[in-house]
Amino acid sequence: MCHAGAVCNQQKEGADHMTITTLGIDIAKSVFQLHGVDADGTIILQKKLRRGAVLSFLDQLDPCLIGIEACATSHHWAREIAALGHEVRLIPPAYVKPYVKRQKNDASDAEAICEAVTRPNMRFGSVKTKEQQSVLVLHRSRDLLMRQRTMILNAIRAHFAEFGITAPQGPRKVIELVTRLRDDGNLGLSEVAQSALLALAGQLDNLAAGYCQTNANQSLFFSNLNLSGCAEAAPLGKSSDAVQLEN
Repeated sequence: MCHAGAVCNQQKEGADHMTITTLGIDIAKSVFQLHGVDADGTIILQKKLRRGAVLSFLDQLDPCLIGIEACATSHHWAREIAALGHEVRLIPPAYVKPYVKRQKNDASDAEAICEAVTRPNMRFGSVKTKEQQSVLVLHRSRDLLMRQRTMILNAIRAHFAEFGITAPQGPRKVIELVTRLRDDGNLGLSEVAQSALLALAGQLDNLAAGYCQTNANQSLFFSNLNLSGCAEAAPLGKSSDAVQLEN
């Protein structure tokens, strides 16, 4: 039995589906929390759904306003839900927080989202297209490869220094040491140290290959955009290319 003022999860079945005008969804990896109200603000729905059941459930509803807290996966869900005919708005987490009325949990978060999405002065984030998200993935992938390369170069430099072999500043000088190690055999290093450094050098080769592949994917991606006449994704800048992997 439901307590006074509460809403049973089972109550959502049937005609009550059609009365929801505003819905707040707290998305997660496995279980989504939904909080829905009618035009008068009366709570119609408090329900948990497995992620695989969310879209089929929302497809049963008449078009309504749906709020989602902006996060890594919110753009995907916003696109999928909007395709069902709903109006979807993304809210930055900082703007949802003031509307949490009680201890923070999935249910209170969904309720806060449901309330925040109706505020007349609320600021919403735009829903990114797949193309826009792809640009961001390219950016982050290249930046990650560059950071990993820097870490390995610093490690190689430090390991050489432990044996009295130093290299001037700059990645090219470290790579010159690696080339000497490969060509000369050992540079006076023990077999164990030589093996470890060659393993790190192999990682540098893999990173260079990955970086080149990322650039090739970038060129193909924007070439396809130009051919299709799509201008919604700006070309990647070269801010993360201060040090080229080929150096």
